[in-house]
Amino acid sequence: MLERLADSMIDGLVLLDDERRIAYANRRAGDILRIEPASLIGRRAQEILAEVGYVSDSASVVWATWTEALTRLDEGPSVDLRLAWTPHPDVRLRLFRVPGGPDAGDGIGMVIQDVSVERQAARTQDEFVSGVCHELASPATNLVACAEMLCSQVNSEPERQQMLGSMVRESHRLLAIIRDFVDVQRMQHGRLEVHVRPTDLRVLMQHVADIARTDLAHYLVVTLPDHLPLVQADPERVQQVLANLISNAQKYTPEGRQIELSAQLLENNVEVTVADHGLGIPKDSLDRLFDRYYRVDTADRRNIRGSGLGLAIVKELVAAQLGEVGVSSDGLGTGARFWFRLPLAAAVDVPEPTLPALVRLLSASAGAEPLRVLSVDDDRAVGAALARVLRPEGHHVTAVSSGEEALRRLAETLFDVVISDLGLGGGMDGWELARCVHADWPHVRFVLSTGSVSISELEAHRHGADAVLAKPYRPEDLRRLLLSYAAPRWAKTA
Repeated sequence: MLERLADSMIDGLVLLDDERRIAYANRRAGDILRIEPASLIGRRAQEILAEVGYVSDSASVVWATWTEALTRLDEGPSVDLRLAWTPHPDVRLRLFRVPGGPDAGDGIGMVIQDVSVERQAARTQDEFVSGVCHELASPATNLVACAEMLCSQVNSEPERQQMLGSMVRESHRLLAIIRDFVDVQRMQHGRLEVHVRPTDLRVLMQHVADIARTDLAHYLVVTLPDHLPLVQADPERVQQVLANLISNAQKYTPEGRQIELSAQLLENNVEVTVADHGLGIPKDSLDRLFDRYYRVDTADRRNIRGSGLGLAIVKELVAAQLGEVGVSSDGLGTGARFWFRLPLAAAVDVPEPTLPALVRLLSASAGAEPLRVLSVDDDRAVGAALARVLRPEGHHVTAVSSGEEALRRLAETLFDVVISDLGLGGGMDGWELARCVHADWPHVRFVLSTGSVSISELEAHRHGADAVLAKPYRPEDLRRLLLSYAAPRWAKTA
């Protein structure tokens, strides 16, 4: 019965006698070590360790670690090994003392655990952190250098404009990198949000192409039919997909060569294509190209920056919109063709505009009443930046650094919108503040500004927030949100 119980364990179990010979091994131990359990009996542990093979350290290091662990049996020590085969490459040996009988010394128990999933997760996390550091370092360095030069020395106007332009470009690059990493986290949490609706791809493609043409090193050709039916898609996410694919083409295409952006109507969808005349893709890499962190490892692209996340995000975003994505290439030096397809929008009845819809439309065209905005963030630089972004729009911004101070200001002054970070130092957090504002000032809109990827709009609404503004956000995202809260001057007067 004990043997049947031991054989049902998910971990391997090995018992050594007082001479350090194996006296018992269950079935799972044999499976992990790829040795028949019966053939283990009577053999020394050192023999088995040498036989199974490992790749994490040299044999002398592994044996020294094992010997040292035997001196600490009462502490329950462990030894980690990476075996030389799959599917069980990573194992952990946990040791414990087995009291001997009156005429024998103590034995040793050893639990063998398969920790492959745990170790792979740790390696993936290390790769992720390394990728973040590598990708952020260059734009951050350039930003700091330009800022310090602008602050510490007198520059001619052309030099000043050049540095300011460089800072804007590097800032957008930083935001794009951070957005990619945040989207990966959202994918891992199952919270990658898309909001599909009937969408005109021609307009989006022309907009993205206008931005891409600021790269003067490549010639972008856009080929569109005179008419394309609407597709069912999220316009912002489609722009993100297009920007990633075009940026990828620019990155792997030598200067002076052409990149083509085109679209065509297929039977039930529209296909968008980004084709380049660049480095091309080896045949054996095509199936893995959309995997996270995967990068083609050839000599001609080792100095090209990249996180290995852009195409993985493209695949997830297109799939979330019920589309499909693919790539083709004839090999190295032949360029590549990336495409994605989105389903056609079903016939949609356009309802008569409601009063709120008319108010929003007129707000955008006729001018809206300025809003009184309370910014709550324990980083005072955030409040100052918010004020610089919104004051040219006519909004009045007050910045405070804690939830408690925000409540005092709300009791003294009228506000239309509160924009609050989630973490506010050691006091009240954003959730508590949202509940207080919702209860005592129900007319005030509460916007939760956070970099957390695990917060959904539904969860925010349950806590009393009206909207979530995901960090890092662009100034236009903030302006668009506030515009939806602002009534036109004639409506307020009425």
